[in-house]
Amino acid sequence: MMKKNLSLLLLLSLGLFNACKPGSDDQTQKPQQIQQTTSENYEVIADTITYSVLLKNDDPYNTWQEDALKDLNREALTNYLFDAVYKNKLKPIDYFSEEALSIADVKALEAQEEFSRDRIARAQFEEIWYLAPEMNKMQKEVYSIMIAYEVYNDSGKIKGYKPAFKVYLNQ
Repeated sequence: MMKKNLSLLLLLSLGLFNACKPGSDDQTQKPQQIQQTTSENYEVIADTITYSVLLKNDDPYNTWQEDALKDLNREALTNYLFDAVYKNKLKPIDYFSEEALSIADVKALEAQEEFSRDRIARAQFEEIWYLAPEMNKMQKEVYSIMIAYEVYNDSGKIKGYKPAFKVYLNQ
């Protein structure tokens, strides 16, 4: 019962991430529609779809989740995002305010005691989904990624996830 309550709490906290999100502005422009490089005709089936993904299994007894994440290179994704920010290839954005963050802001985040790249455990994706029904094909285009890290309570248990930053791709 305790595990179900914790799972519900985590889902609710991620729901709050979505509920607190401000409206779109110039920085949230979606990329141009997918390039038609073949004869397939893709139609947009989700202009914007937002969802969170667990990147790190916090329950060693959850073998289903462990199996689902076995091919994920979380460290490579995390390092890519931070390196791209530091090289000015991606612009970090505050998740709640949609304000641009500076490199100094990101360095300050990394210097915080509660933060570690190893604690990056969730991602939230915003995507456009395309379908080519005649070919039974589907493509997805990610246009933003938000990464969040684990935050612990006084007894060392995960109490939730805190957004590190968000980046827009293909811009």
